Amino acid sequence: MLLAPRTVGADDAAEREFRRGVASYEAGHHDEAVDAFARAYALDPKPLYLFTWAQSEVARERCPEALELFRRYLATDPPAENRRATESRIQTCEQKLAAAPAPAPTPTPEPPAPTTSALPPPPAPTARASAPAPVPPAPAPPSPAPAPAPAPASSDASSADGARWWSDPAALALLGSGLAGVGVGAGLLGWSQSKVGEARRQELDSYDAHLAALEGARDLRVAGGVTLGLGLALVTGGVVRAVLVGDGSAGDAVAVSLGVGPAGARVGLAGAF
Repeated sequence: MLLAPRTVGADDAAEREFRRGVASYEAGHHDEAVDAFARAYALDPKPLYLFTWAQSEVARERCPEALELFRRYLATDPPAENRRATESRIQTCEQKLAAAPAPAPTPTPEPPAPTTSALPPPPAPTARASAPAPVPPAPAPPSPAPAPAPAPASSDASSADGARWWSDPAALALLGSGLAGVGVGAGLLGWSQSKVGEARRQELDSYDAHLAALEGARDLRVAGGVTLGLGLALVTGGVVRAVLVGDGSAGDAVAVSLGVGPAGARVGLAGAF
C-alpha cells in the first residue's frame, strides 16, 4: 500500500484524482496511477502527491523518474518518518541502477562506399625495362631403365648330359630292380609251367607225387605272378622317373616291352638317345 495519510476535501478535483490514483495503484494499474497522481499534483502541488507519484514510478520499474520525484519530495522538508522512508527508497533505486547493465553503444553507421564512377582512372604505368623471364632448367635426361635380371639357368639346361634319364641314379635303380623282378617272376612262371607239363606227362611214380607237383606248380605260379607284378611296378616307376628327369622330350623317350611265351618271359628296354 502507498505510504500516505488520508486527506480531507474529497470534493476537490485534485483529491478525486489522488483517490483515483490510489485505487489504480492498489489494483496494480501503475500506469493509470502515475497519470492520476500527475493530474492531482498539477491541480494542487501538494508534497504528498509527489511521494505517491514517485512510488508509482518505482512500481513500474522506472527508477530515474522515481529518484527525481523523491528528491523533489525531500526538498519540501517532510516529517522525519516520511524522510526516512523516502531516503530508503532512494537508496534502493540507486542500487538497482548501479546493478543494471550499461546500455550497449549505438553502432556508428559506416560511410557509404564511393561509387566507381566518381573514381579517377588509374594513371598509366610508366615504361620500365622488363626483366628477362627466367628460363626453366632443362629437364634431366631420363635414367635408363634397369636391365632385367637374367633368369636363372634351369637345372635341366645346366648340363646336356645331366638331364638325361640314364644319368639319374633313382631312375636306373628303379628300372634295374624292376627288370630283375620281372626276370625272376617270369622265371618262376616258366618253372611252374614246366612242373605242370611234367605232371601231365605222368613222369612221376605215384598219384600223390602228381598232386604235389601240381600244388608246387601252383605255388610257383603265384610267386612268379607276385614277383612279376612287383617288377613291372618298379619298371613303371623308373619309366616315370626317367620321363620327369628328361622333361618329357622326344629325345628322352623310354620304351619297355614285355613278352611271355613257352620259352619264358622276355623284357625289352629301349630309349631314344
